[in-house]
Amino acid sequence: GYASPRICMLKIDSSFEGLGIHLCDNKNHMVKDIEPGSPAANGGLKPGDKILMINNENVEEAGYLSVVNKLREALMTNKEIKLVVMN
Repeated sequence: GYASPRICMLKIDSSFEGLGIHLCDNKNHMVKDIEPGSPAANGGLKPGDKILMINNENVEEAGYLSVVNKLREALMTNKEIKLVVMN
């Protein structure tokens, strides 16, 4: 069936390096892998999820590097990152 989008709130953890998200290198921004104990894992992100939005910005048409950079940027400027994803 058709999955509806859901919101994952990623709380930045200074003791953890990064967000723990590994993306497939393609246009869908699909999550390939999640590191255990990471902000991504704790925020409910799962492998196979597609990232649709980062902090209310739609990234469906954005390129892979653009999304990686936006995540990196968000990590540096926020205590929490809101992702809208769809499985």
